[in-house]
Amino acid sequence: MNSLTKLFVMSLLLTFSSSVALVPFTSSGATELELKMEINKSSIVTGEDINITLSLINVGNQAVTISFTPPFFDVICHSPEGYCYKWSDDKYFIQVLLSLTLDPGENYSETLEWNLYRYENGEYYPPKPGTYQLYGLSVPAGLMCGPINVTVKSPQNLILRTDKHVYLLGENVTIILENMGNSTVDIGGYPAWQILTYPEEKPVFPEVYALLAWNLEPGQSDVFVWNQYDEFNDKFVEPGTYIVKDTQGWNIYTTFIVADPLVRDGASGGKPPLCR
Repeated sequence: MNSLTKLFVMSLLLTFSSSVALVPFTSSGATELELKMEINKSSIVTGEDINITLSLINVGNQAVTISFTPPFFDVICHSPEGYCYKWSDDKYFIQVLLSLTLDPGENYSETLEWNLYRYENGEYYPPKPGTYQLYGLSVPAGLMCGPINVTVKSPQNLILRTDKHVYLLGENVTIILENMGNSTVDIGGYPAWQILTYPEEKPVFPEVYALLAWNLEPGQSDVFVWNQYDEFNDKFVEPGTYIVKDTQGWNIYTTFIVADPLVRDGASGGKPPLCR
C-alpha cells in the first residue's frame, strides 16, 4: 500500500462470510478514479498460478474516500465454455468496515494469485486448455477493466501411469502421477484422476473426492493404490479394460487390463491362459 494511503478500521464484526457486494459493470459516478490490471504471464499450464495486480488510481484533483468491506478487488473469468466466475468465489472475508482515502495522483494496489479454477457447489473445476478472458474489478468503486487474455495449456510434463498393464482380478492397482517438468503444478481435489470402464467410460472410482488443494513439485510423484473396488456399484470390478483419466483438464490418461486368472484356452471365447 502507498505510504500516503489512509486505511482505517471503523468497526469489526465477529462473523465471517463471503462478500455479497453487487458489482456494477460501469464507471459512472467515479470518473476521477481509474482501474488498471496487469498480469505476470499470459500463458499458463493447468494448475499453475497467475499473479494479477490491480491498481486503483486517483486521476482527479481532489482526494477521494471510499468506505468498503473486503474484498476491495476481484477478478472475473470468462471461460471458452461460457462459464463466468470470480476469484473470490471460494473465499471468506472478515466483515470489517474500512475507509480508504486516495489523494490526487495516489494509488492503491493488490496482487491476487489465481490458477483460474472454477469453484461451484463446494467443488473445484480446473480450467481446460483454451483462451480465457480476465476482467478486473474494484468492488466498492464500481469500476471494471479488461479484458486481458490468458492462454491455458495442458502440462505436457505430467505423466499418468500404472505400475503395469495387466492385473489379476482382485490385485491392487498402483496409479502414479508424475511431474516431469521444471515448475510446481497446483491441483484441486484428490485424487487428480478417475477410473472408468473402457470404452463405455462408466465411472468406478472414486465416487467422492477430497476437497483439498495440493501440488506436485518438479520430480515429485503421487502414488495411489486401488483395490479394484467399484464404489459406484458397491462391488469389486469385473475383468475388462479400464482407463484412468485426469479430472484437472490436462487431457492425460492411461489404460490397464483386469484379467481373470481362471480363464483357460478354449474357455470364454478361446482366450489364452494368463501368463504370470
